Amino acid sequence: MSEHDEDSDERVVSSVDAEGSAEPEIPSADGEGSEALVDGPGGTGRAASSRWLTLGRLLLAPVLAAGAVGVHWWLNVPEHIVESPRDQGSKKKKPKPKRASNRARPARRDRSARNESRTPAQLDRDWVRYSITPFEEEPTRAGWARQHQALINRAVIMARRDAFEGAPERPRVVQADTHCRTVRCRFTLRSPYRHELEVISGALARMEAGGEPLWRSYAVTEVPDPSGEGAVEGAGAADDGTGEHALEVTVAFVIDAPDSSALEIPEVAEDEGTEKEPAPASTVATNARHRAARP
Repeated sequence: MSEHDEDSDERVVSSVDAEGSAEPEIPSADGEGSEALVDGPGGTGRAASSRWLTLGRLLLAPVLAAGAVGVHWWLNVPEHIVESPRDQGSKKKKPKPKRASNRARPARRDRSARNESRTPAQLDRDWVRYSITPFEEEPTRAGWARQHQALINRAVIMARRDAFEGAPERPRVVQADTHCRTVRCRFTLRSPYRHELEVISGALARMEAGGEPLWRSYAVTEVPDPSGEGAVEGAGAADDGTGEHALEVTVAFVIDAPDSSALEIPEVAEDEGTEKEPAPASTVATNARHRAARP
């Protein structure tokens, strides 16, 4: 055998030993060799499942958020938005206020009728009905009371000006507690001096409206000294300015709503040195004890 043939045999044996000593490659834990598994039987299906699982995880949060928004919209958002007339740019007009129903009108007319002036015959009937009623229990006609309270104030001002015209000192008469009901009014005159009350009360008793007597009834009651100082002989007070005298005047008008611009106080007529007495319709009463006993 030649040397060339021996060399060839040695190369063949060494190559066979190398091939037999080679071990199969095992895929490592870090993923090396994974390509060999994928290329094997069933590797393509497992890779597809892994990709869909990853995609599902990525889409889960957006899908849940969209579902929550949809449920909220379905529960809370109305199908149609109601337009208010007060909205800016609204085409709807503001509703007009409703008129009062016919049922409310008669009551309103009844209230206005109660405030209208009464005829002399109606006033006479009311006078007969309420003149015997205590003043505190007499019902109040609101419109009539306001109108005649202003008339009483004007009458007192005129009487003060007429009674003390030319007096050296300003009178200290004060009007207070004016109240009007249905046919009568009551007010109080106060002064430290009794003679001032007598003078102004006499002027009031003579007052007329358009030449006719103003009062249907004129009653005066002396009341106790409000201050309680200087009291002498029961309800009266000393006429020296230390206490206070008071007269409670209750009047009733001949007609409803006389013209206040026509009020006048006629001059006292002298007949052989005597003064003319007040009109017969006027009455004067003094009852201090009865007034003091009332609550």
